[in-house]
Amino acid sequence: MVKSLSVIGDLIIPADDKSPSASQLNITDFVDEWVSAPYPTQEKDRATITYGLERLNTQANALDARYFHDLNGDQQAAIFDKLAVSVENETASEEEDLFMDRLVYIYVGGYYTTDEGMEDIGYAGNVPIETFDGPPAEIRKLIGIE
Repeated sequence: MVKSLSVIGDLIIPADDKSPSASQLNITDFVDEWVSAPYPTQEKDRATITYGLERLNTQANALDARYFHDLNGDQQAAIFDKLAVSVENETASEEEDLFMDRLVYIYVGGYYTTDEGMEDIGYAGNVPIETFDGPPAEIRKLIGIE
């Protein structure tokens, strides 16, 4: 499960010239921990993600591989892209749609809470400023306080 999740994580968040991939930041460990937690939301996510991985493995079997992670990179990307397009076009099953939704949600949430993820989006955090003059006049007027 973890090997296929790692592949999928890098399909969701690949490395680029600015930021590392999901697997380079060990986000798969976060996802694995998430779906292993004994809480109702995580238990539902575990069932959803296990179902999705089984579907990907079934497609890998049709290409003479036992698991999704055993396929070559082009095959993995083609299968995952086909699933993503069917979700986007609203032709995916409810289970496939939920699989993509939850997996992307968990990966993106894990990735962008790392220092590298925050740097990637330019998040500076709470930074002290010397003065604060309040909201701009047009905003004050819009909400009726000016």
